[in-house]
Amino acid sequence: MIQRIQTIYLVLVVVCMGLANIFAISYYEIGDTTYNYNAQGFMLNGENQTYFPLMLLFIPGALLALISIGLYKNRKLQLNLNKLNYLIILVSIALMFVDFNTIEGLTESKKASAYGAGFFLPLAALVFNFLANRGIKNDEKLISSLDRLR
Repeated sequence: MIQRIQTIYLVLVVVCMGLANIFAISYYEIGDTTYNYNAQGFMLNGENQTYFPLMLLFIPGALLALISIGLYKNRKLQLNLNKLNYLIILVSIALMFVDFNTIEGLTESKKASAYGAGFFLPLAALVFNFLANRGIKNDEKLISSLDRLR
């Protein structure tokens, strides 16, 4: 049953993680020039300055949610894939903050001048993944209660 509410939440996870690859995470002003930090990294003077491009986690997070949508008949596997997706999203958020500290050391600025949409999209994906897991657990409870009635 693809029309379940958790499918909508998983589609939103795919959209958030996909858009996080496109939008800038933060902007830094160095002198008169504004540099942006995105999923591909932070470019300063033509050189990539970050150690780990976040798109290596954003893309598998989106693909894992997409695979999970197709596994609607196997709720336990779907739930386990979403738990793995939790881990991927949390690691990407943690690496984002590690990169913030690295970039602030390179640019000698105290903080980012502005946060982009890419900063908030993984956080929204984490919330949507939580809501999808909750919906899957509710379906599992409903089916197990129907099995008891038989």
